[in-house]
Amino acid sequence: MISQQENVKTELSAQFKTHIMALNPLCLVAILAIINAILPAMLLSLKDMSFVDAFLSGFGQSFIIWFSLFVCFQLYFKALGASPERGSFSHWHYFFAFLLSLGLILPFSLSSWLCATLAALTWQFSLTPKRRKGTLGYAAILVFALAIREPSAQLFLQVMAEQVLAIDAKLAFLLLDLFSDQVSLQNNIIVNNDGTNLIILTGCSAFGNLSLAMLLYLSLKLFWFEKLAQRDMFNIALLIILVLLSNSSRLALMTLSNEAYHFIHDGLGADAFDLIVLFLPVLVLLISTPKRA
Repeated sequence: MISQQENVKTELSAQFKTHIMALNPLCLVAILAIINAILPAMLLSLKDMSFVDAFLSGFGQSFIIWFSLFVCFQLYFKALGASPERGSFSHWHYFFAFLLSLGLILPFSLSSWLCATLAALTWQFSLTPKRRKGTLGYAAILVFALAIREPSAQLFLQVMAEQVLAIDAKLAFLLLDLFSDQVSLQNNIIVNNDGTNLIILTGCSAFGNLSLAMLLYLSLKLFWFEKLAQRDMFNIALLIILVLLSNSSRLALMTLSNEAYHFIHDGLGADAFDLIVLFLPVLVLLISTPKRA
């Protein structure tokens, strides 16, 4: 009996080692870097909240991040099952993966996101042309999209904050101007003589929600169809327009009164607009998917 149990353990251990050896080192570093980047927020949420509350809040992360990570694993292991990648790694794969893993020592989440971005991008270009157009290549694209979202959002909002806020303010002003002649725009401040004034800061920008919506669209498309098409570029353009309109409508409604501001900024209205961001990628996918007879 003991001998049989030892044989089972030995077999499971051998299978585990086989799966580990089959992992692309660059993919492994990218995933570990992503986990390392979100780990501080996870630990902080567990420290400040109960496990149930932390779980329901996504451990300090958007559920879109977790879903995208799940799709990455699904695509990767499905590709391995169809055509194992083991044995196709060069020595430079391991060397570059080792160099990138050194960046995970730095106590900054941004450095981990950058390491994940470089690892995913290098992994994508190291694939053969055939694999690059298959499920494995799409897995690498999704890992790259997941990794680059945070550093690109920070860079974009810091370098082009003035231009981004100007776009948000202008769109919200144009919506308000359709229904009232008592509004004016002063840089990133909307003045509403019939309601309340609104200063638009980087936290109000559509860019954060836009990056999450685009990531969700990409994850859903690969989850359902496991491939991308040229039409997806037009769908993403439509998604960008819808997210901008949604955020501009939110900002415009916040200027109607103090009660409207608190309801939309902190109350149920804020939750409603967060749900809209989740719904828009699904809507774009549904209306763009050809119906089967």
